[in-house]
Amino acid sequence: PTANTQLYFNLDNLAIHWNITVMERFGWLSQKLSPRALFHKAISRINGMAIDTHIQRTRRASSVSFNVLSPSKEEAPILLIEGLFGPGIEWYWSCLPEAVTASGRKRKLIFVTPGPVSSVHDRACEVFYQLKGGIVDYGKSHSAEFGHNQFGKEYVGLYPEWDDDNPVHIMGHSLGGSTAWMLQHLLSINYFPGHKTSANMIRSLTSVSSPLRGTTTVHMMGLKEEGGFRLLSLASLASKGFHIYELMGWKLIWDFQVDHWSKINAKRIFTDGWEGVKMLLIWLITVLVCSPFSEGKDNAPYDLSVESAARINSKIKVNPKTFYRSYTTSMTRRLFWTNWHVPSTINFMPFLLLMSSWIGRYTKKNLEKSVEELGDKIENWFESDGVANTVGQYHPHSCNENYCYHYKDGMPSELKSRKEIEPGKWQVVELNNLSHFCLLPSIRRTPLQQRFFSDYLQFLNQVDGFVENLECK
Repeated sequence: PTANTQLYFNLDNLAIHWNITVMERFGWLSQKLSPRALFHKAISRINGMAIDTHIQRTRRASSVSFNVLSPSKEEAPILLIEGLFGPGIEWYWSCLPEAVTASGRKRKLIFVTPGPVSSVHDRACEVFYQLKGGIVDYGKSHSAEFGHNQFGKEYVGLYPEWDDDNPVHIMGHSLGGSTAWMLQHLLSINYFPGHKTSANMIRSLTSVSSPLRGTTTVHMMGLKEEGGFRLLSLASLASKGFHIYELMGWKLIWDFQVDHWSKINAKRIFTDGWEGVKMLLIWLITVLVCSPFSEGKDNAPYDLSVESAARINSKIKVNPKTFYRSYTTSMTRRLFWTNWHVPSTINFMPFLLLMSSWIGRYTKKNLEKSVEELGDKIENWFESDGVANTVGQYHPHSCNENYCYHYKDGMPSELKSRKEIEPGKWQVVELNNLSHFCLLPSIRRTPLQQRFFSDYLQFLNQVDGFVENLECK
């Protein structure tokens, strides 16, 4: 049964109203004692947040919205989209409520939880229905092409009034930025049955460390050009672990939300007896040998490839009425006697030092060809933040003076002079000596992250002011 309740937080003496929707699976007690719930509680203690929770539960939802209360006029809401393997926790954005309150403006913050490893198309569809409400429709032709169910979960809309007259600002971290880019495309072609949509429903789109042009990391991990993973590669082993995780029906830190793909749960052993055991074994052998999901082209790793990103971007254009900004991160420098890149300092996590060194010299013939087709050189892709190539974070298409403008000296709000914002043109904020995880997640709430969110909100204030002046004219 569905219970409509509310939740109030006290965050550093700031009044924050939350309206949370989570999946009701094992009842109140199991939710409180589950590893996922305990993980959330641990994060809240790290942040020093006093929590008084009263949860709104529905059977088929897993998303969150919250309002920062301030006395001034309410502006367009901010839609927040996590990246690859995002754990689906609101603390991912913990610096933002403070920054909104400090800005003196009222904004609704909407936190959505698309599938952590799903394709950008499927994630975009899930984000749309989490906002508007209803049963997720991935599209008949798309579902038939890739072999999964056309319909997914049902959601109670977090912002059902979303339309041209009630647009949103979007911030996406990592894969979240690519998801937002695809979402705007689907809105522009009126993709969702029963809904009238347009690209103008997104007032601004901001990506943070997002591989909008793809990343060579997935190729390094074992992704094949035709989809799927090389045998015994890191990605191949991870995909096997993923299927076992789904088979057991675990919802520990991650809920992968791949219910629209046909799967079997280990609980069938207790309900179907020997027949259930046989079905489980057949399913497990099938997905471990050749999984329709991980060995196909409708998943996040494939969409993060340079080839897939180029294919997606070739179909999508910027919207002349949307404001675009990307925050790019880099933790490497070029070795002066070669084009290879190495970490700029050793003050990063060991695995990021290793990854950035690997990315800093990784190349293959088919990868070089893909990069050359973009009008670029492979050596320009050696710079990275330990996860995503820096040049791939700029924007979806090639640079030119009418398409983009780059800030190379820090965050725009901290500069003495800055360029006027223009709709339909990308602003690229290049930040050095930062890894993929320095800006987000903001669990540690560092001074850098506070500066970053403050800069972002000043950008939104500029955008809203520009739109208001245009409407007055």
